[in-house]
Amino acid sequence: MGLPKNKIIIAEINDALDRTLEEFAAINEEDLVDFDNESEQIRTLYDIMNNFGKWRHSTHQCMYKNCSNETIKSHTIQKSEPLLQISENNKVVTPEYSLKKKKLEITAINIKNASVFPGFCIEHERIFDKLEISKDLQNLQNIQLQIYRSISREIFSKQNMIESLEYSKQRYLEIVNRKFERKLVSKLPSYVKIDKSIELKSTKYSRKTYIEDELTREMNNNKFILNNILLPFRDKISKDIKKNKVQNIYITVTNIDIHIPCCLSGIITLSPKKNLNIFMIANVLHYQDQVYIILASYVKYKKWMDLYTDRFHANPFYMLSEIENWMIYHSDHWFLKPSVWDELSNSNKEKIIEQVDSNNQYSGKDLLIFIDLRKDMIKIAEEESKNNISPLLKSILDKEKTKMELFLNE
Repeated sequence: MGLPKNKIIIAEINDALDRTLEEFAAINEEDLVDFDNESEQIRTLYDIMNNFGKWRHSTHQCMYKNCSNETIKSHTIQKSEPLLQISENNKVVTPEYSLKKKKLEITAINIKNASVFPGFCIEHERIFDKLEISKDLQNLQNIQLQIYRSISREIFSKQNMIESLEYSKQRYLEIVNRKFERKLVSKLPSYVKIDKSIELKSTKYSRKTYIEDELTREMNNNKFILNNILLPFRDKISKDIKKNKVQNIYITVTNIDIHIPCCLSGIITLSPKKNLNIFMIANVLHYQDQVYIILASYVKYKKWMDLYTDRFHANPFYMLSEIENWMIYHSDHWFLKPSVWDELSNSNKEKIIEQVDSNNQYSGKDLLIFIDLRKDMIKIAEEESKNNISPLLKSILDKEKTKMELFLNE
């Protein structure tokens, strides 16, 4: 007497399952993702990448504590003063990921769309009115408000990154599971496939892969930064704003009359000695014919921050190089006068874009952005000193000339 029909079917399914598991275990990781055609692959990639960018175009809950109102769009960097001063025909260039070309590009955008994020509701956007109206960064509270606005954008961006990574992981596992299910079904006997009393409701293939591990690692890393660095920093600057004092967050402000044709608001890391990495919020902003370079970090790092910014005053070329480094190696939330970018060679543009996209630390080679500004600064320094140039200044100018020559001739 043979086995009952249901036991035969179960045995057939188990056999098909064993063979599918064995086959999947031998598949290279990159072959686990299977698309029906190129069109489906493009749609899936677009879906994932679009998820990364949708945060800028949708409403959210206001970031102000205990507020549940919907957000409006606002500028981290003001449109009417800083962005306008570096714009050409109301446009600036900024790093943007191209879904069509599947790569990072430096793209021209209108200043009305630059540095926009939906962080606050109408009511709490008004807390920045003093800053917007006065256009004065000599006032402590206005500076603190700008820092608060900058850290809020970083928090919002990090939250979106975490959500997008979770979504990417979910989509990746869906695609892998779909391929597993198709393989399993293909190995089932035909009578099992056509038996309408049998329904394969779902399958879940569990195999740790490098891609899944990397997505999980990135999520955990971003959650750590959000919960242990960004949110506590915002709490501290909020307390200082309420008291109109500098108690928790120390701020340095360097204002110069050199027209540096960029604006920046983002995170940078200062490493003044081994095993010490100082988190800072940096802003480069134009107000009333002055450029303000604002750095903010915890009060305990005051000594290191002062030493760092003292070098700005001693050597403007060092300051210029550091701003370039912030743009290339630290933050991608910056905006540049279009003609400055256009003047660079295509090969040098590609080097800069590659470095911005990689998030790697300093590569050992100087990548320059402000070529014409450097030339003007060298010319002015030489004319002002004439025949009385000091050995120190000569050394600085020679170094800058060598850097430019190496960069332009590579």
